[in-house]
Amino acid sequence: MHSKAQSLMKAHTEFLLARCSVQELPATLQTEISLLIAHLSQRKLHELVDHAQVLRLLQQELLQRQPAPGLRNQLKASIQRLLHNPILNQTEIGMILGDEDAERVMNTLLKHEDLRKDIVHSLLASPVYSDVLSDLLYHSIKDYLLEENVLTKKVPGMASLMKIGKGMVERMGNLEESFEKTIKQYIRKNIRASVELSEQLIDKAFQGPRLREALRDALGQLRQQKIALIGQHIQSHDIEEGEEILNSLWNRWRETPTASAVLEDLVQHWFELHTDQTLGQLLVELDFDVLDFSRELESAASPVISLLRDNGYLQSRIESHLQPFYASDAVHALLGPE
Repeated sequence: MHSKAQSLMKAHTEFLLARCSVQELPATLQTEISLLIAHLSQRKLHELVDHAQVLRLLQQELLQRQPAPGLRNQLKASIQRLLHNPILNQTEIGMILGDEDAERVMNTLLKHEDLRKDIVHSLLASPVYSDVLSDLLYHSIKDYLLEENVLTKKVPGMASLMKIGKGMVERMGNLEESFEKTIKQYIRKNIRASVELSEQLIDKAFQGPRLREALRDALGQLRQQKIALIGQHIQSHDIEEGEEILNSLWNRWRETPTASAVLEDLVQHWFELHTDQTLGQLLVELDFDVLDFSRELESAASPVISLLRDNGYLQSRIESHLQPFYASDAVHALLGPE
């Protein structure tokens, strides 16, 4: 390298390091960050990034990779810590869910009448509900015949006779089981009308003032509970199992064509809404405080740059960029012979 070039490079390096000194660094960062943000804020979104770039990045980071084990472990640890946080054991849900919020939640729930009817119908149309109702009716009939009917109470000796008959049936082994099975099958065949009546009664109960009163009471009791109530029945193994289930579901979902199609549709729709906006307009729409952000960025960058300057890293990187230029033939030709 030309001797003058060496001197110039040294002076150039010292000049740049001085811009990062304790005295000048705040002003340097403030100026550069403000100018960069101002410049980018005037650029339209499609000038900075396009639909294909964003889609490719999201597909790579979300759909083509499994969640990292380290990230999963950190999430589990954070959830476990949150569920056992002592502050939550002393804080009522009412601190978060105020009276007005509870009223709005209740009004929102009451609006979804069709959804309520669909849920009730789906539950009562299930064979499980019919089986439970059949068992309930069977045992009610059985208990009534053996314990509560008028003949048993009024006719002398009838109670003893019924019990004798019950004992004989029990001693005959599978006969009682056969009776039970036959009666339950008969009930199931004829239970559709009872199920429909149940649906009508439940739907009627979940209408008007009665439902509003029930919801208000439930929300009132909920607001008095501690926030920790949400997780009091959740153990560490439940979190482990839940995380495994969610991870398995996510990995299966992300490999389906549907996942890619949905992601592409969402990205495309977002770009259609915002592609002609400037970055500044988008940040304003998102209520992003650019001034606060620049201050926070300056505050975060200042100690890092100071550390890199003090340990010599910054000087080595500056010299690595300047050295090829000052050693080039073009600079040598400008400076002339030694």
